[in-house]
Amino acid sequence: MANAEWQVPGHLKWAYRDAVDNILFLKRQQWLATNYVLLLYAAIFLISQLIILAGLTLHEIGLGSLQLLRLLSTGGCCTHFNARSRRLEIA
Repeated sequence: MANAEWQVPGHLKWAYRDAVDNILFLKRQQWLATNYVLLLYAAIFLISQLIILAGLTLHEIGLGSLQLLRLLSTGGCCTHFNARSRRLEIA
């Protein structure tokens, strides 16, 4: 009996695999959020440098901010719906 291998029940294998899949998904989401934050920091830095160098007016700054907001929100929506469609395919 000492040399007998312990067999893992099916429900434990399923629970373990589910936990691993959830961790992998969360890590991907974490890196995605990190990349978006880095992109936002870079955009803020570049915009501030452009404002200093070009001497932009408040109206031009407002229009540029709206364009940046549109770009980021479009990317966020695409990411959300892409992740949602992948979850629906699995289920």
